Amino acid sequence: MSTLQTVMALTAAAAVGTAYVLIHEHRRKLKTHRKKSDGAQGGGGGGAQRQGRSNLISRDLLLAILAESATAAFQLIEQVPCAPLGPHMQLRQVVGRRKWEQRPRFRATAALPTYA
Repeated sequence: MSTLQTVMALTAAAAVGTAYVLIHEHRRKLKTHRKKSDGAQGGGGGGAQRQGRSNLISRDLLLAILAESATAAFQLIEQVPCAPLGPHMQLRQVVGRRKWEQRPRFRATAALPTYA
């Protein structure tokens, strides 16, 4: 991976981690607030109220987040093959090509047993 790809991957990972932490903290705050409000109301009909509030994130917001994530992932995937090969990758390809070219010569000169 090139430096740019590494930086982009780390940035994407940090963004996903940050979004996860923010959503988790928001859910914890809502849960604490809900417990306080249910306790103040007596808590008798808390079960029916909880079922109505089970959707913390609206469907439209969730779809917007998923669409944005998909777009970012697609852009990252598109950029990966477009990155130029670094000198170390070019050297690796040359060495690999030389090994591939030398294999038939090695097989021809090696005393390998033949099974008929």
